[in-house]
Amino acid sequence: MLGSADSAVITGADGAAYNRLLSRVHEAMATGTAAPARPRETIAESWRRLRQRGLRPDRNTAAASLRGDTSAPHADRLRRLFPQLLTHAQPLVDDNDTLLVLADADGTLIDTAGHRRSRDRAEEIGFLPGHFWAEQNVGTNAIGTALVTKRPVAVHGAEHFLIGQHGWSCAAAPIRDPWTGVIQGVVDLSLPLDQAHPALLALASSIARTASLELAAAHRRDLDLLRARSVAETRGLATPWAVIDDSGWVADSSGVDARRRISIPGTITAGDEWIAPLGEVDVIPLEHGWLLRGRDGGTDEHDATALVEIRRGDTGREITVFTGTRRRAIAVTPRQADILVLLAHSDHGFSAAELSAQLYGTPERDVTVRAEISRLRRTLGTLIAASPYRFAAGVVVEFAD
Repeated sequence: MLGSADSAVITGADGAAYNRLLSRVHEAMATGTAAPARPRETIAESWRRLRQRGLRPDRNTAAASLRGDTSAPHADRLRRLFPQLLTHAQPLVDDNDTLLVLADADGTLIDTAGHRRSRDRAEEIGFLPGHFWAEQNVGTNAIGTALVTKRPVAVHGAEHFLIGQHGWSCAAAPIRDPWTGVIQGVVDLSLPLDQAHPALLALASSIARTASLELAAAHRRDLDLLRARSVAETRGLATPWAVIDDSGWVADSSGVDARRRISIPGTITAGDEWIAPLGEVDVIPLEHGWLLRGRDGGTDEHDATALVEIRRGDTGREITVFTGTRRRAIAVTPRQADILVLLAHSDHGFSAAELSAQLYGTPERDVTVRAEISRLRRTLGTLIAASPYRFAAGVVVEFAD
């Protein structure tokens, strides 16, 4: 096996021979011939995933990375952190060809910094802000593979699945929300293969930890500002209410056990909505947030509970949702109905990979599962909570024949 640590990089006199060996191992994988050595387990697992998806090693990296979007709720907060993160890598960025790269939790590059020579070279493979570096698009790479494995990863030379990336050595580490543990983004350090260094992964991990702490501090400041801005709108309200940011984090509340976060639809809009634990509310836009105002007369136990009825019909499952005084028949696909049944029978919920294993017999269809859940949440709104996927608090599920 070619080393056992994710930071396995050989430099000096043995480095050239090691790089040639990696190239022969990659060629054997691509051609289906006997390999002279086994790749590291992290790399071997990534290659297996990509071959199962039908990705070709000669795919054009720049073209594969074109789909990108930095509109995620946390992207702006990450972008504001970038200058501070750059100070931790400044000597590397200034003195050689190292690139510091920040990506969001989907693998879309948010910002980069480095010598013009390195940025020109990176442009050739689409390693640019706005480009998409998820593993399923551009193969084994430090950013995408760190997101899949949820841990720091180094990818060196011909360990990259796509041949066009073999001239690079990269190390990336996830940025986690210290409150929830959920990955918010990725810090990556990338440099030419002949400048690779074993300490790159440790430095990327250190910068990612700093980013996590700074992200939490910036989030607290944003919530404090939102709380101050909402005083006029909440003063004197007699019904239960909560002020939340665009991700559902609670800045202030009254008359409801809102704790720190409320599960909201992916695309919340002004109007009436059922949102646990308040039940039926008026959703009122604020600057950088929302006021969830309970209906006149208060929020009683009946209002705060939603009933989802899953019934067997002639053409499959029929879904009916009762929230407060409203009744809605929901149209879902057979696969979405299967997801709802699985969620109804789980006390703790599922990750995307766990649902994939239940539905398809393999955890590798997690991207498909996320797409199905996204469609369900557009229909059912806050009835489906995330991280892990489950029915929200206050939702009762009943099965009927």
